[in-house]
Amino acid sequence: MKKLLSLFLLLASLSIHSQNDTIVNFLNRKGLPTQDQSEAIGYQAIIKRSDSLYKVMRFQLNGKLFAYWFSTSTDVKNKIGQSVTVDKNDSIATVDFYGKNGLKNGKSEGWFDNRNKNFVGRYVNDKKEGLWRYYHNNGKIAKQAFYRNDQFVKGTYFDEGGNKMETPLENRPEALFKGGRSAYDKEMKNIKNRIKKTLGRKYRTKYTFQLQLSYTVGVDGKIKDVIIVNEVPEDVKSLVVNNVRNISGWIPKIDNNRKVPARISNAITINFQ
Repeated sequence: MKKLLSLFLLLASLSIHSQNDTIVNFLNRKGLPTQDQSEAIGYQAIIKRSDSLYKVMRFQLNGKLFAYWFSTSTDVKNKIGQSVTVDKNDSIATVDFYGKNGLKNGKSEGWFDNRNKNFVGRYVNDKKEGLWRYYHNNGKIAKQAFYRNDQFVKGTYFDEGGNKMETPLENRPEALFKGGRSAYDKEMKNIKNRIKKTLGRKYRTKYTFQLQLSYTVGVDGKIKDVIIVNEVPEDVKSLVVNNVRNISGWIPKIDNNRKVPARISNAITINFQ
């Protein structure tokens, strides 16, 4: 209830300060508008600035801003100018620029949530061009790469200590759980059973909770920043967060010759019966 109240207050504030039309939509896991609030993990506000300029702001359900950009219409894909994402510390995570053609043009930068540089490079008509630099989470250079018309030309690679490498790390597009999906499902089942055992006397057979869960697998394979984005009782939330935080067995994501944090999202259902 508190989250919904905060949401309504924030939307009212947006409408007042914009002094123009504001369109608000709930967003599902794929970032698409939805009328079903039970599947919503966030929402967006499209604020009209002029006949040909709109500001798009995206929030978590708790009202926390995580991205904003400008668009030439209410179709939020028609980006123009600066586009920004925001990390959990309310600091800038990435900055890109879009030209009148709706394509990325100009400098592109990113930062890890520890404020070390993540990457820096340049786009020309949505294609990587020239020198790009990628950094380890500790701030040291991981890869220097040259691109021509979005095609990789050559690169130099470095380990976390700054030493040159002959062979780069093989990309791993997402964080993996040791033992695969079946092992992860077993771990989540154990968590649900522990929660039902702890809270079963209170909720008995009357309740089924569907939780939209999100967390980060860090470069060390440990889980952090566990968030439940929808409204559930505080005792259920606290137990889920504490149990998920202690899951071990993750192998971190690898991108551009370095381990990088990976955000994981999934839904779990706890049925007290």
